[in-house]
Amino acid sequence: MERRQFPLTLAWSKTIHKSQGATEVQGIIAKLDAHACQPGMAYVALSRCQRLESVNLLAMDDKAFVVAESVERALLLLHLRQAQEAPRQS
Repeated sequence: MERRQFPLTLAWSKTIHKSQGATEVQGIIAKLDAHACQPGMAYVALSRCQRLESVNLLAMDDKAFVVAESVERALLLLHLRQAQEAPRQS
């Protein structure tokens, strides 16, 4: 009988949903592809770290950055209101 040993590093992970509201001091490793993301998930995943150096992206697809239609409408309305108010303030 032969026994071999090799070193292991203790690690853990959590989903984007579980990390919402938490600050990840150690950093994050994220795979942001179009299949894994719902509207807002890419923002939640990337905004958990305090420093950009703590973010490690395994994959990133432009389609992962999906914005809900209701958010797009709200932003459009906000921009329109700001454009209407800008001449009055001058």
